Amino acid sequence: MNARKLLKKYLSWEKMTKKEIDYLWKKLIDKADQVFSQWIRNRDKNNGCITKEVSACQNRIDHNAHWIERWRYSHRWNEENCSWACCSCNTYHEAEHKIFYTMHQIKKHWQERVDEQLFSRHKRKPTIDTLLQIINNYK
Repeated sequence: MNARKLLKKYLSWEKMTKKEIDYLWKKLIDKADQVFSQWIRNRDKNNGCITKEVSACQNRIDHNAHWIERWRYSHRWNEENCSWACCSCNTYHEAEHKIFYTMHQIKKHWQERVDEQLFSRHKRKPTIDTLLQIINNYK
């Protein structure tokens, strides 16, 4: 299957099979993740790793670190939920990273906003139109 042909088919309102829709949806998720992650890394590149105050960063590979997990689609592409982190801090020091990240979120966004994010966690899947909008916004 070709994602571009399927997108063209979707945008022209042609009938699509469930398999084609699922394939296109997965490809758009990947593209939205790629575009948004690059945008976060560019936004935060001068700030350095989010956990730099509590750990010695050993790896300079850029990551888009999520405070609320990525599988919660409501926050996967939320600018307030994401920050730049090095690979070692984001991947290998998860407990320490979570504690510091929570403190950072409270300091940066105030407790009320953090509480609001925590209470609005849901796993509703985004539509294809929503994914296209995310991709266009962060390109």
